[in-house]
Amino acid sequence: MTAFDWVKDKLLENNDDRISSVEIENNFLLVIRKNGKSLKAIDLNEQHITLEQIKNRISNDKNIDFILTSNNNVVVEGKVYPFLKSKEISIGDFKDLFRVINQEDNFPYINPTVEFINTGLRQHNGVSSFRRLNNQTYLVERFGKESLTMTFLLDYNLNAESVRNAIERFNNFQILLKANPNPVGGKEGISKEALNIAKQNGIEILKWAAFYSRLNR
Repeated sequence: MTAFDWVKDKLLENNDDRISSVEIENNFLLVIRKNGKSLKAIDLNEQHITLEQIKNRISNDKNIDFILTSNNNVVVEGKVYPFLKSKEISIGDFKDLFRVINQEDNFPYINPTVEFINTGLRQHNGVSSFRRLNNQTYLVERFGKESLTMTFLLDYNLNAESVRNAIERFNNFQILLKANPNPVGGKEGISKEALNIAKQNGIEILKWAAFYSRLNR
């Protein structure tokens, strides 16, 4: 079963009365809404997605509205985001795709976690600018202070494996932000083992409030 086969089954299973039809043609997902524009999506099942890959793909496939990143360990190059914004194309995982389908328009769309982080950084008095280095890492420039690199994770609980995987996948970051505020089965949702491994690698693990304060130091 392909990624789009699974998406189609889920959409039909939900019996959403806002959708007229869901088709898969030549590796495209085509969703026809009863109200609003139709959506045409492609799947990039790659572990590392670069701007050049995106340019090559959309030059061959016209009228794309959404790019699905179906690899769970994907790293999307930061340059991809402003380029796709200029083309009015959204990119994201399965949850992002379903959110876009639930809209009447395909664009604009921004992932809720990314929107929260972007808003917080824009409103922080100590931040002069910021940009995404990849799908989960930011470079934050500060007034009169050194820049910081922050990678965010959405795990309910951060354990040793979470930290090791983040280091291997994203590399070269100073702060690991626990962006999911809802731990499961624990008060903080950050294990001692995770904190120890992070410390050994010169990384701070912070939740949002602590990260927001850290931007001043």
